Amino acid sequence: MTRRHGGVRLVAITTTWMALTSCGGVPVAQVEASLAEAKPCCSGYETVPSTELAPASRMKFEVTTSSPAFPSSEGLAYFAAFKLPASANRLEVQALYGGHLPNATYPDPLLVILDRNKRPIAEMKDLPLVRGRHVIIRGLFEYHYAATVALPPGAEHVVVFVRPKSGRVQSAVSDNGTLWSVPSAPIGTLAVIAS
Repeated sequence: MTRRHGGVRLVAITTTWMALTSCGGVPVAQVEASLAEAKPCCSGYETVPSTELAPASRMKFEVTTSSPAFPSSEGLAYFAAFKLPASANRLEVQALYGGHLPNATYPDPLLVILDRNKRPIAEMKDLPLVRGRHVIIRGLFEYHYAATVALPPGAEHVVVFVRPKSGRVQSAVSDNGTLWSVPSAPIGTLAVIAS
């Protein structure tokens, strides 16, 4: 509905606002069903596809039901894998929360660190995630839960799994100051920065 008030055109946005605020997070039950039918992408870590990370550069990526799946210590899980820069000794992992509050979810990361031959040398889970934000441009942010981990000697690759049944819950604050719980989901958006 459009109307005029004092020469200014007013557009009713109630329907749009309600549609946006009713947008849900990840349909967890559907994702779990998809994961239950998924097949491992690879015969072992040595054949896992990976993308090269640039030093000190933020790589943002989506882990979806179209991502490859591979057995983790917590069962079959969707993942993305990266070759680390030669100079890297730390890795920051950012798990972005998606969907509108109170229906937002986030992907809880599980890291498997591999050596030059793609053999596992460390696993990291239950990362001490801290709420933060990434500045896209001035005044525009991406909100996330992040942790920085020390990479062990010999680390050359990292597999970032999204935990299939984490159960960990984070929190978020809406614009009006309300505190909401944000549960984990088996897929989502993440970013990594190797330095």
